[in-house]
Amino acid sequence: MTTRFIECNPIITVRDLDVAKQFYVEVLGFSLDFDAGDVLGLLKDEVLVLLIDRASENARQPPGSSNISFLTDEVDSLHAKCASAGVAILVVPEDRSYGQRDFAVRDPDGSVLSFGCVLGQ
Repeated sequence: MTTRFIECNPIITVRDLDVAKQFYVEVLGFSLDFDAGDVLGLLKDEVLVLLIDRASENARQPPGSSNISFLTDEVDSLHAKCASAGVAILVVPEDRSYGQRDFAVRDPDGSVLSFGCVLGQ
């Protein structure tokens, strides 16, 4: 029997759940799906992101060590929102040779978040 993968939910270790929640909700547009004390589930459209407090016994990596790529339907308005909010922009939006238009930012803990859309769709 072959294992079928169902979905993938990134787990991002953070220093301060309130600060991280504010960024993911107010800047990126996620909403709170659940609050389990030391873990928050944040939902945007079809994407569930888990934020975990660094003090949690279940934290497996240090804050700021995540590198996550999100596939979106467009990137320019999100980039503008991030820029106007003072988010650290690592890579500006540009059409890439690999068939995406994308950009990258750092979240408040330093994790790298990339947002890309497929060109021509």
